[in-house]
Amino acid sequence: ILKTTVEQTVERLSRYLDDARFLFNEAEAAAKASAMETAFQKYRELLEKFPNSPEAKKVVLPLIIESEPAGAKVWVNGVLQQSVTPLIFMRKPGTLLELTFRLYGYKDSVVPMVGDQQLTVKVKLQKVPVWSLKLNEVTLISPVTTDGRRIFITNVRGSIIALDAAEGKVLWEYKLQKRLSQFPSQVVSFDDSLLVVGSSDKVLHVIEKDKGSLFWQCNLEKEIEKRVLVANKRVFVAVEGAIFVINIGEKKVEKVKPLSTPVEIPLLYDEREDTIIVALGEEIVALDATSLNEVWSHRLPAGTKAVQEMVISGGFLVVPTNVGTFVILRRERNLPKVPADEGKGEKVLGREISSIKLGARIRTGVCKSDKMVFVCTDEHMVSAVDVEAGSVVWRYKLEAPAEASPVADKEHLLVVDIRGNVYAFKIDKGSLLWSDRLNAEVIASPAIVGQFLVVVTKDGGVFSYVR
Repeated sequence: ILKTTVEQTVERLSRYLDDARFLFNEAEAAAKASAMETAFQKYRELLEKFPNSPEAKKVVLPLIIESEPAGAKVWVNGVLQQSVTPLIFMRKPGTLLELTFRLYGYKDSVVPMVGDQQLTVKVKLQKVPVWSLKLNEVTLISPVTTDGRRIFITNVRGSIIALDAAEGKVLWEYKLQKRLSQFPSQVVSFDDSLLVVGSSDKVLHVIEKDKGSLFWQCNLEKEIEKRVLVANKRVFVAVEGAIFVINIGEKKVEKVKPLSTPVEIPLLYDEREDTIIVALGEEIVALDATSLNEVWSHRLPAGTKAVQEMVISGGFLVVPTNVGTFVILRRERNLPKVPADEGKGEKVLGREISSIKLGARIRTGVCKSDKMVFVCTDEHMVSAVDVEAGSVVWRYKLEAPAEASPVADKEHLLVVDIRGNVYAFKIDKGSLLWSDRLNAEVIASPAIVGQFLVVVTKDGGVFSYVR
């Protein structure tokens, strides 16, 4: 009886060890094949069924560590790991871990008390500014201007402020000398060394970028109605009843084009056609950029006029209107001809191609990326429009209406609503990549500066995000 009992015990022990060894080898094979979920399940089964086996003492459990976005550095119990997310950390059973995630442009995230029952830890990192500062005694409502290294901020109260784009350090401030004079519109980059801006006292200011000192000023003796336009090494200024052409190099007014109708929105330069596009009430007019002679004009439907900045997208001119549409016009100086109906000679194509309904009043200027244009409308909507297809591709409802025009690069659309909620979208599908809350009023359009997005609040806050 004793012999039989010993033999049975030995047999059970041998089977116990063989089963543990088999399960361990399966887990190891799965781990080597990067099938971590299977490996984890096999290791856990081994620990539960064969806790006293030699193989159980060899077990190290995988922990898959991920972040959104990827590329974060990870500290495990205070020790920096060699790899960035996503990564796999192997730990002894029964070990409690504390994970710290760190990625430039995002808030550090800490995950405490990670036990051995958990296979995966994934955190969504919160975007935060990489730098910020508060400017005092300013009102910021005009779009941000940049030359790639510096940021130029227009304070409507009468100053231009230059900041270092990388660190947010104030480089200089140019102030108007006349009391109560203001800068009602955005400062514009003329070239690598000069800025141009019009003030409410009818003066055009040309400012040196490096020092913030005055290079030249010109009293136009007329109200400067909109942001100035730089084209062909000239400055085009829409004033009351005219367009002035300023030669900065020679410091003189080169030409004046009388207008019978006030300019409704900022001038636009069409580089391909070398024309200046002007919105005059219900009429869109293209002027030769050299002579200022009329090249073509197009009258919008009755009661329709441009209400925000126009934009050129592909071969077309996009005109945002007061009736919630984009009117799409051909840009050519001479419209193309096509065969007439029933083969009777040729006919000239019309200037207007289509009218795209957005379904709500347009609130902001338009930005573009390739063949897509983007705009914010009433009902808190941001819309993406394919100009060639003549259709809205996607929409997204913001938490609040937007006054600031959106900005875009090849991959991202960046929007800030009036409450200071910042959104980054994937251009093609409109998926939200990240967001943040500034909890301050934003009217001025942001700017893309290299890898950064710079947002300014009306009360003087300046925030720089990694895009």
